[in-house]
Amino acid sequence: MPSLISTVWKLSIAQYHAHEAQTIIGKLSSHSSKDEYVEIVKLIFEQDAGSDRGREVTLAKFQAEAKIIACAQAVHSIADIFSQIIYLGLNLDKHLKKPILENNRYLMAVNQQLTNLPLFNKLQLKLNDFLTSKQFQYLSAYVNTTKHRSLIPSTYSISFAENIEPIHGLKISEFLYKGVLHKAKWSKEFFKDDINFFTTSFAGIGNEMNLCINLS
Repeated sequence: MPSLISTVWKLSIAQYHAHEAQTIIGKLSSHSSKDEYVEIVKLIFEQDAGSDRGREVTLAKFQAEAKIIACAQAVHSIADIFSQIIYLGLNLDKHLKKPILENNRYLMAVNQQLTNLPLFNKLQLKLNDFLTSKQFQYLSAYVNTTKHRSLIPSTYSISFAENIEPIHGLKISEFLYKGVLHKAKWSKEFFKDDINFFTTSFAGIGNEMNLCINLS
């Protein structure tokens, strides 16, 4: 099934962009330990001052930010590709009173129709958990905002919050989407924690769908 191949390919694309973004930001500092964070603070001031080194930081930020957007869009598209996999794999045309047209087969629409099919209850619950997760809610808000409304600024930042090791890197600014405020998020958190969540979730949904195929 082409959709299955596309899922693996899109996930690989997302992981590629995530790796590239982290590499770009990582190259800004060549030091380690405390010296690294002293250099990071200098870079932030140089960026504001518009020095040659500051312009390098600005370029790196631009490149990394482009990778964040590309990564997010690739992952978000997997959700809709999965809707095709589920719809065709379970032959839902046979089970639904009114088939869903191909252009309308979003994951949320497929999930909604599954609520009327007790046969696929476990799959529907897994899909619902995914769609209502904080990770997917953030991803959808970020992608829809950057695609259709405006760019969400990212800043090269450092945090010396108490009781934790200093953190530095690209930080996605907070933004408002459909009345919901999404707090600022480190790109490292998105690339590591969120991408791992999506990868695990897609695998779990796929496994549950395989169990449902025998029932369809």
